[in-house]
Amino acid sequence: MARQDWEDTRRSLIDTYRTLNFDLRNRGESVLAADHGGESIKTVVRGMKDHELIFAKSLQLSLAPEMSVFGDQDEPPVIGTEATDETGQVLISQFGSARATTLNIMAGADAEAWDRPIEGNKRMLDLAKDLAANDRTNLEKIRRMAGA
Repeated sequence: MARQDWEDTRRSLIDTYRTLNFDLRNRGESVLAADHGGESIKTVVRGMKDHELIFAKSLQLSLAPEMSVFGDQDEPPVIGTEATDETGQVLISQFGSARATTLNIMAGADAEAWDRPIEGNKRMLDLAKDLAANDRTNLEKIRRMAGA
């Protein structure tokens, strides 16, 4: 694993949450919930949060299945505060919690884990880079919706 690749990817993953937190958190709920062709900023952030929870759970189970903190493998991952009427601010916070879990799992992995294929031929770094690319796509979608 190239340490610089990990650092750049880690920064990108952190920057996603910072962008959501600083650029969106103070926008009104009407902006976050506004319909843009069947989608809203809230639905994009909810999707990002759900994807992040699944990513963190899969990563944890791949690296140390005996130490999983996520409970039953057949249950969808939850933070514990989910509701159907969450505000945009709550969704951003939940995403941040899920992202912190991902980053903590990655930070605790040894060099061997970084280089071992986890999913198909992809290593943890490859999966983290894919996650960062997905973030960029979603952030661009959010920026278009927010008119920024």
